[in-house]
Amino acid sequence: MRRDINDFRDLLKMALPAKFWTETVNEKSGKKEITISAVRLYYFLQLNGFRTLRDINAANTRYIQVTNNVVKQIKAKDVRRFVREWSEERCLNENVRNLIVNSMKFSETSLENLKEVELDFSNFTHNTQLFFFPNNNVEVTPKEIIVHQRGDTAFNHYVWEENVLKHNFKPLPDMFKLTCLDKENNLYDIDVLDCKSSPIFGYVINTSRLHWRKEMEERFEDNPEEAKAYAEKHRFCINGEGLTEDEIREQKQNLANKIFAIGYMLHRFKSPSRAWAPQAMDNKIGENGECNGRSGKSFLFKTLSLFMKSVKLSGRNPKLMDNPHVFDQVNVHTDFVLVDDCAQYLSMGLFYDIITSDMTINPKNNQSYSIPFEQSPKFAFTTNYVPADFDASTEARLLYMVFSDYYHQQTESNDYIETRSIRDDFNRDLYTADYPEKDWNADINFLLQCLRFYLSLCESNVKIYPPMDNIIQRKYRQDLGNNFEDWADSYFAEGSSNLDKLLIRREVFETYRNYANVKGLTMQSFTKKLRAYCCLCPHIAELNPADMCNTQNRISRRIEGVMEDMIYVKAAPKKEEEPPKKDNK
Repeated sequence: MRRDINDFRDLLKMALPAKFWTETVNEKSGKKEITISAVRLYYFLQLNGFRTLRDINAANTRYIQVTNNVVKQIKAKDVRRFVREWSEERCLNENVRNLIVNSMKFSETSLENLKEVELDFSNFTHNTQLFFFPNNNVEVTPKEIIVHQRGDTAFNHYVWEENVLKHNFKPLPDMFKLTCLDKENNLYDIDVLDCKSSPIFGYVINTSRLHWRKEMEERFEDNPEEAKAYAEKHRFCINGEGLTEDEIREQKQNLANKIFAIGYMLHRFKSPSRAWAPQAMDNKIGENGECNGRSGKSFLFKTLSLFMKSVKLSGRNPKLMDNPHVFDQVNVHTDFVLVDDCAQYLSMGLFYDIITSDMTINPKNNQSYSIPFEQSPKFAFTTNYVPADFDASTEARLLYMVFSDYYHQQTESNDYIETRSIRDDFNRDLYTADYPEKDWNADINFLLQCLRFYLSLCESNVKIYPPMDNIIQRKYRQDLGNNFEDWADSYFAEGSSNLDKLLIRREVFETYRNYANVKGLTMQSFTKKLRAYCCLCPHIAELNPADMCNTQNRISRRIEGVMEDMIYVKAAPKKEEEPPKKDNK
């Protein structure tokens, strides 16, 4: 505290009026002269938010205007325009307005004297995330969604004008409640509290309905009118009538996984121990090589791109990563990169280092540079196929998401009885120019509630998986191939002498290779196919039982003095036939 009277006098000397022009009378001519005071002008501009931004990486001075917490980058001519329009709105006399137009005090050299500031543009920590709306600022934490009113002096975070979301935010009650059922396996139950306010929540629910055909079609096979009435009443329902407890639990786990993944993507913080990339896949099991789709996978990431800076790449080209400039649209401000509609043989291994470490950008006609891991974007993938790589390295980096075929396209080659799109559920398209503000607000609330749920788990060892049974079966069918299945159905037929018997692996391999007439097949590929077949075949229990394997998980025997690798295909026990029911008549 200043107690000296001289300090107070100095304070008075430094005080300035906001009126930046002065009017004096020339002693000789007696005429009134108007001049602009540079010191007062800079004070006036400071009161209206004009600053220069401290940026050690910028070659030239960066001029900005700060309004509350919103920062707009401007040029020197924008400052003159602001003052000129301000003077016109207040009907200042012509002489003052002429001074503003002609004064050199609005040149770039002069405006460099504006106050320089260093602003905090960070919008996240390891367990919080900030969002900026036109009417307020919102902070999401593991426990709550906090609204900071505009002009709150305690809120010291800033945002560039282009990063302010275009819709107002008003908090709504919780739309769901998640409860952990099994910590060891990360299984969750969900209570849907409000499935009608937010269209995007309704869409997410329906993409999680793995058993919708049993619920909505099979039960009403002979009564289409009743089926239609049920579908209308249960338009967004995760626990429909006619489903078993296990089926409902499976659908709820699928929904919990999506909520978790949405929250993960909305959190800008990147943790080395949680460096994942969501991969959205179809749940439907089709014929080998069949390409499913139209299930609404891409729409989820399109929604996220409305709230985050994103770059979309086409994954249809399996040689996508051969392009040295593939990421030339990406910069330090990019929040996530979507590789959409990935080809069947686009290897996830090509993205391993990008997901878990720094990212190298090689722009066209410019020098390459590196974005540190902490500032690099998150990745996400969509595909109509199961991953080509399904090993531990891939699983550690991907956050799988499974989409039901609730939304689908009827064609001559499938058995759907109609086409259902996202539009059909809402009788309109979502996120069009006339999308109501009420729906925008409800969708934003749902997304922020997903983020809050994720943040409540982000410091624990939790990764919520979707139900993977169908995905695993699709993977096995992909590994298998029709040719191998035809051969194995005969070679390992039920009751075959090749079951429950040690076989020399080399000889079985040659038998198949001669059958298929393929020369380039490796033993590793053959074993992969055989393992897939044994997992899918109903009359086979397992391949190479653990109690028969050595420490390398192999069965080896000496045959005629030579060590050979063996295989043992164990048959499943036959089901006992039920005795015929007695006729009590």
